[in-house]
Amino acid sequence: MEPNKEQPLELQLEISDTNFSVQDKISVALILKNQSGTPVTVNKRMSINPEDMPDKLWEVRFDIVFPPGEREIRGSLINRGRPGQDDFMTIQPGGEVRQSYTLTDWYWMRLPGTYEITAVYHNVVDGSQFGLSAWTGEITSNSVSLTVSK
Repeated sequence: MEPNKEQPLELQLEISDTNFSVQDKISVALILKNQSGTPVTVNKRMSINPEDMPDKLWEVRFDIVFPPGEREIRGSLINRGRPGQDDFMTIQPGGEVRQSYTLTDWYWMRLPGTYEITAVYHNVVDGSQFGLSAWTGEITSNSVSLTVSK
Protein backbone atom coordinates (compact mmCIF):
# COMPACT_ATOMS: atom_id res chain seq x y z
CA MET A 1 0.00 0.00 0.00
CA GLU A 2 1.30 3.44 -0.92
CA PRO A 3 1.34 5.81 2.09
CA ASN A 4 -0.98 8.82 1.99
CA LYS A 5 1.48 11.67 2.62
CA GLU A 6 -1.43 14.05 3.32
CA GLN A 7 -2.06 12.03 6.47
CA PRO A 8 0.50 12.00 9.33
CA LEU A 9 -0.42 8.40 10.18
CA GLU A 10 -0.53 5.18 8.18
CA LEU A 11 -2.37 2.01 9.22
CA GLN A 12 -0.96 -1.34 8.12
CA LEU A 13 -2.72 -4.68 8.48
CA GLU A 14 -0.37 -7.68 8.68
CA ILE A 15 -1.03 -11.39 8.79
CA SER A 16 1.65 -14.04 9.28
CA ASP A 17 0.04 -16.62 6.99
CA THR A 18 -2.67 -16.59 4.34
CA ASN A 19 -3.77 -20.25 4.53
CA PHE A 20 -5.74 -21.60 7.48
CA SER A 21 -7.90 -24.60 8.31
CA VAL A 22 -11.38 -24.21 9.81
CA GLN A 23 -9.98 -25.15 13.24
CA ASP A 24 -7.21 -22.52 13.26
CA LYS A 25 -7.21 -19.29 15.18
CA ILE A 26 -6.68 -16.40 12.77
CA SER A 27 -4.58 -13.56 14.14
CA VAL A 28 -3.62 -10.24 12.60
CA ALA A 29 -1.61 -7.21 13.67
CA LEU A 30 -2.42 -3.55 13.18
CA ILE A 31 0.50 -1.16 12.98
CA LEU A 32 -0.14 2.56 13.34
CA LYS A 33 2.90 4.40 11.92
CA ASN A 34 3.90 8.03 12.11
CA GLN A 35 4.90 8.90 8.54
CA SER A 36 5.26 12.62 9.27
CA GLY A 37 8.34 14.55 10.28
CA THR A 38 6.94 15.55 13.68
CA PRO A 39 5.77 13.62 16.77
CA VAL A 40 2.08 12.63 16.76
CA THR A 41 0.06 11.79 19.88
CA VAL A 42 -2.41 8.94 19.34
CA ASN A 43 -4.92 6.80 21.20
CA LYS A 44 -2.88 3.58 21.35
CA ARG A 45 -5.63 1.48 22.95
CA MET A 46 -7.03 0.54 19.52
CA SER A 47 -9.91 -1.50 20.97
CA ILE A 48 -12.38 -3.37 18.82
CA ASN A 49 -15.63 -1.60 19.62
CA PRO A 50 -19.08 -1.56 18.03
CA GLU A 51 -19.51 1.31 15.55
CA ASP A 52 -22.80 2.33 17.16
CA MET A 53 -21.18 3.36 20.45
CA PRO A 54 -22.44 6.63 21.94
CA ASP A 55 -20.44 9.69 20.83
CA LYS A 56 -18.79 7.61 18.07
CA LEU A 57 -16.17 6.34 20.55
CA TRP A 58 -15.31 3.20 18.57
CA GLU A 59 -11.60 2.76 17.80
CA VAL A 60 -11.04 -0.24 15.51
CA ARG A 61 -13.29 -2.20 13.23
CA PHE A 62 -12.53 -4.96 10.77
CA ASP A 63 -14.40 -4.92 7.47
CA ILE A 64 -14.49 -8.50 6.25
CA VAL A 65 -15.78 -9.74 2.90
CA PHE A 66 -16.86 -13.28 3.66
CA PRO A 67 -16.99 -16.12 1.14
CA PRO A 68 -20.39 -16.84 -0.45
CA GLY A 69 -22.70 -18.54 2.04
CA GLU A 70 -20.86 -17.38 5.16
CA ARG A 71 -22.79 -15.19 7.56
CA GLU A 72 -21.14 -12.48 9.57
CA ILE A 73 -21.44 -13.57 13.17
CA ARG A 74 -19.59 -11.56 15.76
CA GLY A 75 -18.69 -12.29 19.34
CA SER A 76 -19.64 -9.78 22.00
CA LEU A 77 -18.04 -6.43 21.41
CA ILE A 78 -17.49 -4.43 24.57
CA ASN A 79 -18.15 -0.75 25.15
CA ARG A 80 -14.89 0.20 26.85
CA GLY A 81 -15.89 3.83 27.31
CA ARG A 82 -13.64 6.82 26.80
CA PRO A 83 -9.88 6.27 26.68
CA GLY A 84 -7.94 7.26 29.79
CA GLN A 85 -4.70 9.23 30.01
CA ASP A 86 -2.60 6.02 29.89
CA ASP A 87 -4.22 5.12 26.55
CA PHE A 88 -2.39 7.95 24.78
CA MET A 89 1.19 7.95 23.58
CA THR A 90 3.37 10.06 21.33
CA ILE A 91 4.82 8.33 18.28
CA GLN A 92 8.08 9.85 17.07
CA PRO A 93 8.67 10.34 13.32
CA GLY A 94 9.09 6.89 11.75
CA GLY A 95 7.84 5.21 14.95
CA GLU A 96 4.86 2.96 15.38
CA VAL A 97 2.47 1.30 17.80
CA ARG A 98 1.35 -2.29 17.20
CA GLN A 99 -1.72 -4.18 18.41
CA SER A 100 -2.54 -7.86 17.80
CA TYR A 101 -6.03 -9.35 17.41
CA THR A 102 -7.32 -12.90 17.15
CA LEU A 103 -10.09 -12.37 14.61
CA THR A 104 -11.69 -15.74 15.29
CA ASP A 105 -12.39 -14.56 18.86
CA TRP A 106 -14.61 -11.87 17.36
CA TYR A 107 -15.80 -13.15 13.98
CA TRP A 108 -17.09 -16.52 12.79
CA MET A 109 -14.70 -17.58 10.03
CA ARG A 110 -15.36 -21.31 9.69
CA LEU A 111 -16.65 -21.65 6.15
CA PRO A 112 -14.01 -22.67 3.61
CA GLY A 113 -13.25 -19.94 1.12
CA THR A 114 -11.48 -16.62 0.70
CA TYR A 115 -11.85 -13.79 3.19
CA GLU A 116 -10.82 -10.20 2.37
CA ILE A 117 -10.03 -8.09 5.44
CA THR A 118 -9.51 -4.36 5.88
CA ALA A 119 -9.18 -2.51 9.19
CA VAL A 120 -10.24 0.99 10.14
CA TYR A 121 -8.71 3.01 12.99
CA HIS A 122 -10.95 5.80 14.31
CA ASN A 123 -10.32 8.28 17.11
CA VAL A 124 -12.52 11.19 18.22
CA VAL A 125 -10.95 11.83 21.66
CA ASP A 126 -8.20 14.45 21.46
CA GLY A 127 -7.00 13.98 25.06
CA SER A 128 -7.47 17.68 25.86
CA GLN A 129 -8.87 16.71 29.29
CA PHE A 130 -5.32 15.42 30.01
CA GLY A 131 -3.54 18.42 28.48
CA LEU A 132 -2.86 16.52 25.23
CA SER A 133 -3.52 17.27 21.60
CA ALA A 134 -4.03 13.81 20.09
CA TRP A 135 -4.69 13.07 16.44
CA THR A 136 -8.37 12.61 15.58
CA GLY A 137 -9.85 11.17 12.44
CA GLU A 138 -10.12 7.88 10.60
CA ILE A 139 -7.61 5.79 8.62
CA THR A 140 -8.21 2.67 6.54
CA SER A 141 -5.56 -0.03 6.23
CA ASN A 142 -4.43 -2.07 3.30
CA SER A 143 -6.46 -5.19 2.51
CA VAL A 144 -5.29 -8.75 3.09
CA SER A 145 -6.76 -11.95 1.71
CA LEU A 146 -6.70 -15.30 3.41
CA THR A 147 -8.02 -18.73 2.58
CA VAL A 148 -9.76 -21.09 4.98
CA SER A 149 -9.95 -24.76 4.01
CA LYS A 150 -11.32 -27.92 5.62
